[in-house]
Amino acid sequence: MSREEQVSARKARRHSRRPARAVPPRAALRPRHLDTLETEFKCGRISAAAHQLGRRLARVYEQSTGALASNWPDGAGGGDPVARAASATARRVDLARQITDLESDMRTVIGWTGVRLVRAILSGEHNFTSWALVRGWDGKRGQMDAAALWRSHMADLAEHMGRAREQRCA
Repeated sequence: MSREEQVSARKARRHSRRPARAVPPRAALRPRHLDTLETEFKCGRISAAAHQLGRRLARVYEQSTGALASNWPDGAGGGDPVARAASATARRVDLARQITDLESDMRTVIGWTGVRLVRAILSGEHNFTSWALVRGWDGKRGQMDAAALWRSHMADLAEHMGRAREQRCA
């Protein structure tokens, strides 16, 4: 038996003795922005109020992209298609108005750059690393600064929205 045959036989024996790895079931795919929000909350870096606010904002941003839209026809499939298109357009315009009002309220607290950061992270457009790179903040320190800034903005927004809710209820 030649040297090459001995080596290949040894490799074959080695690989045949290895137990087959169990393949874990594929986890449900979650959007990256929810993973970021959940990770920050589970690690105790943001408060429960900021977490709830982040979930609501993420839902609004998902609706604006049409990610939660259905292609199921309204009603039983009958009716006037022009009326259905008009009502869909009215819903989109209403959603755009809600987002505009929400972001203008957010802008009074954290400024336009803060609104862009919060929207980028919660919509999944950026993570902390990519936001830091876009802003020109290099390395691990830039990523940490972006994360700290986002946490600060979320805390400020949660406090502001809590105060606004209390004033409306009083």
